[in-house]
Amino acid sequence: MFRALLVGSVLSSYTTLTLSPVLVFGAYIGTMLSYQQNLDPSRLFSSLILISLLATPLIRILQMLPSLGAAKGCFERLDTFLQRPERSDFRQIPPTAVCSDGVTAGANIITEKGLHQSKPSQDIAVSIKNADFGWTTEAYLHDVSLKVLKGDHVVITGGTGSGKSLLMKALLGEVEFMAGTGLARTIAQRPDIIILDDVFSALDKKTVKHIRERLFGPNGLLRLLQVTIIETTQDQRWATMADQVFRIDKSGGLSQCERDVAVVETMSSKGDIEAGETVITNTINVRQTKPARIDSSEEASRVKDRTVYRTYFGAIGLKNLSVFVLFGLAFAFCIKFPDIWAQWWSEDDQSSQKVGYWLGIHLLLQIVPSSGVGLHLQLLKTVLNATFRFVSSTDSGDLLNRFNQDLMMIDMSLPLNLFNTIAELLTCVIQVVLVAVAAVYALAVLPALTTALYLIQHFYLRTSKQLRQHELQSKASLQTKLMETCAGLVTIRAHQWQSTFRSEFREHLDRSQEPIYLLYAVQCWLQLTLDLVVTALSVTVVGVALGIKDKTSLGAIGVAFLNLTTLGQTMTNLLTSWTSLEVSLGAIARIEEFKKHTPQETDTTSQIDVPLSWPESGEIKFEDTSSSYASAVEQSSWNIDGINLTIHPGEKVAICGRSGSGKSTLILTLLSLMENRKGTIMIDDIDISRLKPSLLRSRFHVISQDTYIHGDTVRDPFDPKGTSSNDKIWFTLEDCSLKQKIETSGGLDTPLTDISLSAGEMQLFALARTILNAEQSPGGIVLFDEATSR
Repeated sequence: MFRALLVGSVLSSYTTLTLSPVLVFGAYIGTMLSYQQNLDPSRLFSSLILISLLATPLIRILQMLPSLGAAKGCFERLDTFLQRPERSDFRQIPPTAVCSDGVTAGANIITEKGLHQSKPSQDIAVSIKNADFGWTTEAYLHDVSLKVLKGDHVVITGGTGSGKSLLMKALLGEVEFMAGTGLARTIAQRPDIIILDDVFSALDKKTVKHIRERLFGPNGLLRLLQVTIIETTQDQRWATMADQVFRIDKSGGLSQCERDVAVVETMSSKGDIEAGETVITNTINVRQTKPARIDSSEEASRVKDRTVYRTYFGAIGLKNLSVFVLFGLAFAFCIKFPDIWAQWWSEDDQSSQKVGYWLGIHLLLQIVPSSGVGLHLQLLKTVLNATFRFVSSTDSGDLLNRFNQDLMMIDMSLPLNLFNTIAELLTCVIQVVLVAVAAVYALAVLPALTTALYLIQHFYLRTSKQLRQHELQSKASLQTKLMETCAGLVTIRAHQWQSTFRSEFREHLDRSQEPIYLLYAVQCWLQLTLDLVVTALSVTVVGVALGIKDKTSLGAIGVAFLNLTTLGQTMTNLLTSWTSLEVSLGAIARIEEFKKHTPQETDTTSQIDVPLSWPESGEIKFEDTSSSYASAVEQSSWNIDGINLTIHPGEKVAICGRSGSGKSTLILTLLSLMENRKGTIMIDDIDISRLKPSLLRSRFHVISQDTYIHGDTVRDPFDPKGTSSNDKIWFTLEDCSLKQKIETSGGLDTPLTDISLSAGEMQLFALARTILNAEQSPGGIVLFDEATSR
């Protein structure tokens, strides 16, 4: 739709140049006919010159209308966002506490719901009485009462999706408060309250035990400092260290339970390992090294201009480019041929009797995006085929900036600049031909004009290209900072880092604005210089016209004078459009640089195909397998080294190890995501190095620690191809204890953004998706990477 509007604006912009002469002469014809006069060449060409000079600014104004409309839409979105209600902290803050902005509170904070101020006990750190909390207007936790004394260690337990994280965010004032009263001391620079939301779930038991004893044990650091600790956990074995233990039930109620009961229930729920299951420990020899980071903030390497043009024209396609050039020639002909027609008209002795003929032909002469998609696909293909090491170590803001800023410039600025450049270039060529035919003496000014314009563009382009590259790259760090702030907003508020983050964000914003400010300054210099050149050309043209007025006809002088006068403006427009095109092509240069320097997953020459049923048995053999995050050049040691392991068909194998021991690395190696490895991995007697990585991964069902759910509605992640029935989806959701949650939220067609899923429920969602997909795909291997850590 926007591209159609852009084409419409270009079409309407040039109607000022094509229809204005018709309208002006139409009004003049009535006066001329009443006096039976022929068309005066001096009046004719004076009028055409004035119309041409006035029409050029109007062309630019009309072409800016879509951008102005887009800017208006952006302002409306900003206004809508700024009008949204801000966070309201319902908590009552004691006078000696520190508020979320780092300012000491002088009085208790009371919300609009009418909380009554009460003088808290000095021994109470947190007190909640009969409170209801929820993510929206509907309460999820009901009638919650909690009292935590200073220095206490409190454990909150509950099932997946019970509301543990919701309660923690309520203590931080981040959720909707609906009823009751709440009192909490905020965390200062030396915190007297620490809130932990299941932070040890992804660590191994030995590490968790070591940390808990050092922090929460009788002689632990936090115990000695009399720090109040409130934590949530699903592992109730550590409840013996707590002073109080609370449990959230399925109905959203909070109740206190005995520590010994909680531990007994937890231990009884831990079943023994079933027959056929294998636990593998201490079999991985690991030398842990930190993955190398790739600096994505480096300036894009220089790409030759002809390479950039070849890439852009290749994205357009030969057929579309040929049609574009032909229509450009037709456009230039229709724009300038009326000048010749006006000469013939002015030299006709019977022009007053054939005004309908001349004016009709004049009117007839006036009447007479695949690139963005192609470049987007090239960029997307490059990212999708990039190695795991590159994607995991590249700043996400830089990748987002390429799809945002670069493609926006390619879609919006580049087509318009290309059209204006081609149109002005062909028009300029035709004008030179007309001047040569009508008055060859006037061509004497062209060498000086061409030399001046060449020097100007040469000086301008060397600066503007670099500034545009800096302007595009500087926005990447700004987007990264914004994404980090949004992801950690709760933590930032809890630690009172708002002022620090505001200062850092302003610094990033100022740095991102420096290149574009300098670019605008250089563009103003260019426009001033070109205006001075046009002024000098106009004075020169007048002198030439006066010198040759007796050597040719008045009509020929008029055509030459008109085209020489407008030739300066046309060449100015050509230079402006061309320089803007060169600057816009910087986005394509960045894409070319990205394609050139982004490491891609290599396809082996000896790839083989496997049947759809592969792997039928699922036997996996690791034979002296080693892998590393680092490249072959940078690698000094292996992350996992010398693994020899056989997993028989149908076995359930658990790979155990300390945090950072290489468990996830082993799964990445099995999925061919580690680019640097040695040894052999066989699945059903087929070496996985001989398979396409995409084919290999399609035969695995993977549930990772970080759940990824895509799609617009609940149904989309489960059934992207539309082959599963509703009954089968509901049955799978029921097996994973998500049916009631989805039903109360609106069903399978409910937008995903309208469903609030906890971290544990997200993993259950991914598990349900895997179960449904596994039923539809024969064979396959299921991989769990700490899938129950939440």
